[in-house]
Amino acid sequence: MSGCGGTADTHVAAWTTEPELWIFGVYEPLDRGPSIAVDVQRSGRVILVLSSYEPTRWDLTLGPSTTLERVVLNGCHDHDVTGAGGAPVEDLSGAGSYLEACAYRWPSSAGGCVARGLVSQAEASTGVALTGFVGCYGGSDLRIEDAPDARVRRRAAGRAGRERRGRPTRRARSGR
Repeated sequence: MSGCGGTADTHVAAWTTEPELWIFGVYEPLDRGPSIAVDVQRSGRVILVLSSYEPTRWDLTLGPSTTLERVVLNGCHDHDVTGAGGAPVEDLSGAGSYLEACAYRWPSSAGGCVARGLVSQAEASTGVALTGFVGCYGGSDLRIEDAPDARVRRRAAGRAGRERRGRPTRRARSGR
């Protein structure tokens, strides 16, 4: 991630599932500019929650293996988004509409911006557990990409899910 007017705060879940839920949170665009570029280079299905306290235009760029399932705009003031393609956009920005007024530090900041509050609201709204949070006070361009071990982590998460549901994993079935 780059383009933060300070240190970026990140949180990534130990295991990922699809679709992934990513939250990008800033207080305002860097240098009070009107927009923030968001580059999503993830393999698979992604839901984005784009959150800023100040008015923001979010300009999305998606990788060739990224399928954008949904975008949720969140914040105290009005936002818009470009580059979402045919993905549905749920605009919860503006007075009285937002999930949480702001969230740009993990797990929260001193000014009342509560990342965990936004996470719980976003998870409830989308029905998907958080994959990752990226935040900073002022942002200009933000990026997420696949980790080198992304396929391994997803596969392991699938096995763990089967075990929780009482189904044997492939390893247990083969008797190894």
